[in-house]
Amino acid sequence: MNKQNLRDSIGKRDEDISESGERSKMTPKRRLPRAWISAAAAVLAVGVLAGVCAEPLKSLLREKHARHDNEVITGTPAIIQGAETLSTAVYPKMARFPKEVTETYDEEYMTWRLSHNKQMQEDGYADSLKPFFAKSISQFLAADDIENPLFSPVNVYMALAMLAEITDGESRQQVLALLGNRDIAEVRRQANAVWNAQYCDDGVTSSILGNSLWLRDDMEYNRETLELLAKNYYASSYRGKMGSDKFNRALHEWMNRQTNSLLKNQVDGIKMKPEMIASIVSTLYFRAKWEDEFDTGQTKKEVFHSVNGDITCDFMHEQRSGSYYAGERFTAVTKCFDNGEGSMMFLLPNDGEHISDLLTDEETLAFLAGERGKSDFQTAMIRLAVPKFDVEAKSELIPGLQSLGVTDVFDLSRADFSPLFSDAAFISSVQHGVRVKLDEKGVEAAAYTVMMLEAGAARPDKIVDFTLDRPFLFVIYSRDGLPLFTGVVNRP
Repeated sequence: MNKQNLRDSIGKRDEDISESGERSKMTPKRRLPRAWISAAAAVLAVGVLAGVCAEPLKSLLREKHARHDNEVITGTPAIIQGAETLSTAVYPKMARFPKEVTETYDEEYMTWRLSHNKQMQEDGYADSLKPFFAKSISQFLAADDIENPLFSPVNVYMALAMLAEITDGESRQQVLALLGNRDIAEVRRQANAVWNAQYCDDGVTSSILGNSLWLRDDMEYNRETLELLAKNYYASSYRGKMGSDKFNRALHEWMNRQTNSLLKNQVDGIKMKPEMIASIVSTLYFRAKWEDEFDTGQTKKEVFHSVNGDITCDFMHEQRSGSYYAGERFTAVTKCFDNGEGSMMFLLPNDGEHISDLLTDEETLAFLAGERGKSDFQTAMIRLAVPKFDVEAKSELIPGLQSLGVTDVFDLSRADFSPLFSDAAFISSVQHGVRVKLDEKGVEAAAYTVMMLEAGAARPDKIVDFTLDRPFLFVIYSRDGLPLFTGVVNRP
């Protein structure tokens, strides 16, 4: 079979798959383009438009599809040493993309295609999240104390969705309002759809959302909530001695495994303290090859005009027919990933405009959040020059989340975590880390969000005045509870 006949055969098989689906009354779902993953993984890399980066079947036969040299397999989280597993999320199994054009290529491609179809969601399934994406991007990319601000909207969304699941009352309502959901049932449905729509682990592209809950071993927890987290958010739950090196190492192992160790330096510095009772952890790992790689022979040193002065770095170059968007204040260009697995969007402010201005501009924020269509783009011959980069950032999200209306969970007197446990608690830290690498072959990126919950004594109804204004006793105990010193103070 020659290549043209094989192309025709593949196209025919795609039609057959659709027809057989109708015969079996299984309506195939339509995929919402992966705008969310690109935005999450590469900040301003926003994602594929419907039709702009449609899957090119002709590329399936190119020799580059035999390049699986750095395959990363994440899959279902394994047993973690140093922690007791309370519940385990089971990830979908995906077929591998065929590595070579062989006699079984047709069958292998169909299997891969069907595997992908199972993860697809209906068009518009995440439309209600666009306001959250716009607001959060504006809030967290506007940081002026970070050289290269980075933010993963999807990663933070998943952490907040889990937070909504383990809170109640006004604490939950504030999170729901930020996410744009009416009730927790809607959060469960949407979070599950977001997770599945982004998930890909086929040997060529990796897009892995990881969620977990880390619990102190001397407390009782609502097992039903843990089951809901595993079912709807693909979150595994672990229990151990909070603050111990062993439990911290278990957390690091899980996070590094989920992010392919791309943020290892940051992850290994995260510590759960003895006074904490739980940690909500969400990760996102993304790796994809370009549909058309940059020619390394065209990479050369050029000047980049940074805000702190000119610097020299490696610029990649290509000339191709492609899509671009010309807005009132910026221009955007799209570069697609292989197998139709999304795209990376580059936004350049127009002369006289500044990034800070764009992050408060409604058109720009709506664009970043996905409010656009195929007709918004034009086709042209594009001469693209983009610097190679490897950028990393870490930030504390509490001030920004408070500005966005989520406040009660950070206040011991107001926080309500009753769906998970009865003890009083509050969130003391929300750490967010992101790293994005871009070169001639493609993009690799990872993000994490860690919410630390600390214990607090419940507020009693009775108030007692305790003034030491007369003789009193005292005891000084050792760290293991032995009375080292006792005494009576008759006259201080």
